[in-house]
Amino acid sequence: MAVNGVRITAKTSIVSAGPTIVVDGHRLVAPFHITAVGDPRLLRGVLMTREGYAARLREFGLNLQIVDRPHLTVPAAAMGSSTQL
Repeated sequence: MAVNGVRITAKTSIVSAGPTIVVDGHRLVAPFHITAVGDPRLLRGVLMTREGYAARLREFGLNLQIVDRPHLTVPAAAMGSSTQL
């Protein structure tokens, strides 16, 4: 998984900072592009459940667009960051 090109792992630090988020020291601004690898039907199903994540985002006036991609590249975790094992 990645947000705006920054890899997310189990050790990633994510902090809300007003209209931005800070992911492992990288300040990210909207629009947020989330890349996730997995079964597209399963991922879409989880997001689109009744009163699920997508519905909650829309309640807050946020737009959500889900796009299936046959080929996808997720960046590696940065060396020396908190994501390093």
